[in-house]
Amino acid sequence: MGRDIRKLDLLAISASKKAVDLLHGYLKGIREDIVSSLSGGLRNFHVIPRALITTADATDLASGQTLANAIKADMNTHFASTDEHPLASGQTIAAADASDQASMNTLMNEIKGDLNTHLTEAGVHMVSDLFNTVTAANASDEATSVTLVNQVKALYNVHIASSIASLVAHKGTVGNQNVVAADASDLGTVVTLANDLKGVVNLHLASYGFQGSHVAASAETVAAADASDQATANTLLNEIKADFNTHLLESGVHISSDFKSIISTADASDLASSVTLANALKSTFTLHIANAMTAGFIADM
Repeated sequence: MGRDIRKLDLLAISASKKAVDLLHGYLKGIREDIVSSLSGGLRNFHVIPRALITTADATDLASGQTLANAIKADMNTHFASTDEHPLASGQTIAAADASDQASMNTLMNEIKGDLNTHLTEAGVHMVSDLFNTVTAANASDEATSVTLVNQVKALYNVHIASSIASLVAHKGTVGNQNVVAADASDLGTVVTLANDLKGVVNLHLASYGFQGSHVAASAETVAAADASDQATANTLLNEIKADFNTHLLESGVHISSDFKSIISTADASDLASSVTLANALKSTFTLHIANAMTAGFIADM
């Protein structure tokens, strides 16, 4: 009888240990799923952010070469930085600067490959960047090289803007708030960019609540008429600047006020100043909307 009781005790102890092991494994799995989910969603890749590439978007081979060479120089500095990263990247863009179509193709294809490798290098970022992979086709002629260099600029700017040093402003990013107009360089592109900015800024200002950017509605709206000439472009750009700066510090609208995105560029008064302000608004607004907890929608905070 005593022997049978001892066997039952041993069986009970063994069963309890198995139950504890199963529970431990289950909870460990849940914890890893949560960590994986958060790490995949957070966009705080760097220790500190890096200034954005402001070289104009490419429209032809010559402007593409200028942009490609600027990206190469900046990206190599970024790769080597242990201020921006916990560890330096193992990537270096070794291709020569672009000077003709052949060298442009070679340079851009290496930049694409090195950046894509860098985004998920082990130990280099706070969390791997799963959101800014370059998908444009490799450069093989003028059209494909222009498309590629412009996509690299856009994605690289989002990548380097994100850091743990930036207080999180938004709950999530929203795809329809991206500026798609090219950088301004003349009156026609100023008008196009100003009108695009008006549209996306108003979409952003109105985005709150469930599946929205903000925790509360913004009181700001860009009401100026669409730009059609220099005078209306100046008026519109100056209102966007004023409304955007007010929005950055609106009480209760953001998770944290976005002090670092205040635009100090002079108001638009002529072509030169309107080009400068339009491009500053584009780059700073891109930085502002990327400052979010997740790369997609999350529920109300």
